[in-house]
Amino acid sequence: MRKGIYEKIKKDYFTENYFTKEYRKEKKKMKKKIKVNYNKLAALALGLGLSSIMVACGSTANAAQNKTVSNNTQATSQKPAEKSTGSETKITVENGEIKTNGNGVSVDGKTISISTAGAYRISGNLEDGQVVIAAGDTHKVNLILDNFSISNKETAPIYVKTSGDFTLTLAENSKNSVQDLRAANTTEDSNSNSSNSKTEDIPDAAIYSKSDLILSGSGSLEVKGNYEDGIHGKDSLTIEGGNYTVEATKHGINGKDNLTINDGSFTITAGQDGFNTNGDMTVSKGSYSLSVSDDGIHADGKLVVNEGNVNIENSNEGLEGASIDINGGTITVKSQDDGLNAASDSNSGNEFAAQEGVYININGGTLRVNAGGDGLDSNGDLNINGGTLIVDGAGHGNGPLDYNGTGTITGGTLLVAGNNEMFQTFDGNSSTQAFVVDYLSNNQNAGTSIKISDSKGKEIFNVSDLQNSYGVVLFSSPELGNNQSYKLSAGENTEEFTVSAIANTLGNANAMGGGMGHGGPQGGPPNGGFNGGQMEDRMVAVRRAALQMEALMADIMLARMAAVRRAALQMEDSKVA
Repeated sequence: MRKGIYEKIKKDYFTENYFTKEYRKEKKKMKKKIKVNYNKLAALALGLGLSSIMVACGSTANAAQNKTVSNNTQATSQKPAEKSTGSETKITVENGEIKTNGNGVSVDGKTISISTAGAYRISGNLEDGQVVIAAGDTHKVNLILDNFSISNKETAPIYVKTSGDFTLTLAENSKNSVQDLRAANTTEDSNSNSSNSKTEDIPDAAIYSKSDLILSGSGSLEVKGNYEDGIHGKDSLTIEGGNYTVEATKHGINGKDNLTINDGSFTITAGQDGFNTNGDMTVSKGSYSLSVSDDGIHADGKLVVNEGNVNIENSNEGLEGASIDINGGTITVKSQDDGLNAASDSNSGNEFAAQEGVYININGGTLRVNAGGDGLDSNGDLNINGGTLIVDGAGHGNGPLDYNGTGTITGGTLLVAGNNEMFQTFDGNSSTQAFVVDYLSNNQNAGTSIKISDSKGKEIFNVSDLQNSYGVVLFSSPELGNNQSYKLSAGENTEEFTVSAIANTLGNANAMGGGMGHGGPQGGPPNGGFNGGQMEDRMVAVRRAALQMEALMADIMLARMAAVRRAALQMEDSKVA
């Protein structure tokens, strides 16, 4: 029997895969295939009077309080200077011939090797070539690209094996290109995020560094990562500036340990994430245009956005991290699934319990989310403390706001429009800023305007370019004053209301067909039809029970898939033996 294959499948499948990102994505797909008809389930449970059982099923854990705002220093507006360590060694490529005028460089065919610390300025066009940095673990190297193009069909065009800090500088007004033309890696063993020793030494990106990687300068760089990633730093990756156009089969820019962006302009098309890190990520400035198949920006740890113009044109999920702090910037997200998703790999055994250390904090900036799944989804807390937010739409079985812990609003201007199937509001006890929820009598088409005005006719808020239909509206603003009257108009429907509490509700959550909408257990009961929110509590409990059943069925089906996989591999081993 082939020992390598047997050892690979011998480990318990769920130990390795149960809480991985791939598992969560597969589980989401599975859950969508086995959606429960919530209306029928709610009606059956209510008819049988099983509220006590369902409330027990729907109990949630106490939420962890995670309102700390990350204090990250913002980058200055100055252009990053070209870094140099003194005299430069020049490397030029002319008609395929490599020339150099200094020490620390050796040439073997079309391979340029740099072995000592220093600054190296390279220009010209090198086809089927490679630049290798092997300067030792303490020697700092600065490679300045000055109108330089390189391509390779066999390996990474720029490969940093050993160096102290390695800086790749884009010379001012220069245009540069690095193309990895290898066939795409379609095997399961990927080096992009893996610590698997089988793939550890494979340089999987057009620019691949085993050392701390710094990208700097003000020139431009086009990167093509056919094999896997466009740019991959195995340690920390810091971007000080530059203009980047990246196409990659997997991640556009990948900083394995952590990723810090102080400035830069980025246009990224990627088969997985636009930006990815297994650690923390901070965005302090820059311009971003991302079209990806998975996450626009992903961090396994903390994700902090201080400033920047971020446009995620297409994604599965827009921003994802164990925690997300939005402190500033202008962010636009279009996603097939969740717009913002805060989740970690930890698990308490209860899928609906709040995860410790997991949260979304919106503290400032402007955020626009158009989501096919949940708009803002936190497996912990959701805190709106400032900024301007529009959350537009949520797919069937999802909600514009979704959290497992506590949802609070203390500041900012927020407009949420979506379906009422899974609608959550905020905790009226923890929140300090008034909000109003309007359950409309009829669904409104995409593009139908929403306007809020005060008793004197002054317009407080107006939006007319929503991309999805909606049946419920949530609005909050510092301009909503206690005991003051307002009008909320959605198309031809107008509701007048007076702010009498933190949580204010209009309409009837049960009036519309096609959904078992609810105002959230803390948001206050909608008007009419039941007493003190008891019916709504039952419906919330039914929803949770149904989702728990979905999750259980998904687990069972994934377990079966794992068993079939094991059996197939074992059969293959037995044939070889």
